[in-house]
Amino acid sequence: MRMAACVAAVVAVVGVASGQTRKTDQALERIRSDFAAAFNAKDAGRVASFYADDATLMPPNQPLVTGRSNIEASYRVAFGQNIGSIALQSIESATGGQWGFQAGTWKLSMGSAGNVGGAVIVTESPRVTVGKNMVIYKRVGSDWKMAYDIWNDDALASAK
Repeated sequence: MRMAACVAAVVAVVGVASGQTRKTDQALERIRSDFAAAFNAKDAGRVASFYADDATLMPPNQPLVTGRSNIEASYRVAFGQNIGSIALQSIESATGGQWGFQAGTWKLSMGSAGNVGGAVIVTESPRVTVGKNMVIYKRVGSDWKMAYDIWNDDALASAK
């Protein structure tokens, strides 16, 4: 039921925004910028602070991660695996009532130096992955917090 209400709210917000030039909500844009800064600082606690207590992270090819403390633990693991920096770009974002959404793209660098599985890895140039994402926000008190965060990369499907 909770997810159905969330989807209905997003459809309502998108419906209000459709038919117009794509716009972005300034409050959500500030959150996106601050999130990227925390991510690039490898501050798992700060990254997790952008999520609601009962948030759900939906990483590609992995199980759901539910709850802020589990999300923080997930980022701690990720930051220990040779992740470089992230750049986030919004396509569109809007808020309405208790819900908001943000659609965008991302670029993540990996591989410059660090360790993967305990082995120190150093390469001459970082590997870059690009993709897209969707974040559903909910109002928590006077703040916007991430309720659902899903992303995937733009890797091409293997040839058959």
